[in-house]
Order: sequence, then structure tokens, then C-alpha cells
Amino acid sequence: MNGLLLLAALIIPFAVGITLLSARDVEQATSDINAAVDLIHSATQLSHVAVQTALFHEPRTQDQWSRKIASVSSEIDRMRITTSREETNLDQLRKKIALMQTIYARLTVKSDATAGRSTSFLTDIEAAAQTRSVSLLPVVIQEVIDSEVN
Repeated sequence: MNGLLLLAALIIPFAVGITLLSARDVEQATSDINAAVDLIHSATQLSHVAVQTALFHEPRTQDQWSRKIASVSSEIDRMRITTSREETNLDQLRKKIALMQTIYARLTVKSDATAGRSTSFLTDIEAAAQTRSVSLLPVVIQEVIDSEVN
């Protein structure tokens, strides 16, 4: 009988410890999933803002972009890193965010000759650069989303 009590006294704390560790792992995994979902949502919002910028060239959309890209960068900086692979993935995300910022800047640039005029007065080169940016930006944004889904 004493042997069974001793065995139970050893097994029960061990089982409780394993349960607590498992619960912590589940909580961390849930937190990681939520962070990925938030990043996907933010990337989708960036895509919408980029389209609005391309269509309307309003300061409002540029302000929205600036605030959202800063938010996305903060989200990435807050993500938990537990492996070198995760660190590599986050570095790649940061590079894609930087590329998105570079491409977005092309959408908002107007030459001195066209500043203040409607977009119909853009030079052929400016129009081609903006068209390329409009088509390239969603591709990079989709890469960010895909990296979080996979």
C-alpha cells in the first residue's frame, strides 16, 4: 500500500508538470497563429491602400499607408523567435516590407512638371513606372501573406 502511495506521489506531480508545459506550448502556438493572422490582415489592408493610392493619389491614402506599414513593422518586431529558421523568415519579411515601401514610393512620386495636375498629365515614363509598381506591389504583398500561411 505504501508503495502505491509513493508511486502516486511521484506520478501525479510529473503528470501535472507535463500538463502545464503542454498548456504553455498550446498558448504560445495560439499566440503565434494570432500574430500571423494579424500580419495577413494587415498585408491585405496594405494592398487595398496601394490600390486606392494608384487610383486617387490622395494624401489620405499615403497617410494610411505610412501608419499601416509602421504597424506591420512593429508586428514583425514583436514576433517571437525560437529558432534560426524563424529568425531567417522574419528577416525575409523585413526585406519584403522594405521592398513594398520602395515600390509604394514609386506610386506617389510625381515630377515637378506634373505636380498638382491630374494623373493624365504624367509622362510616359512616369506612367509606365506607376503601372509596373501597381502590378508589382500586390505580388510582394501576396508573398508576405503566403509566407505566413506556409
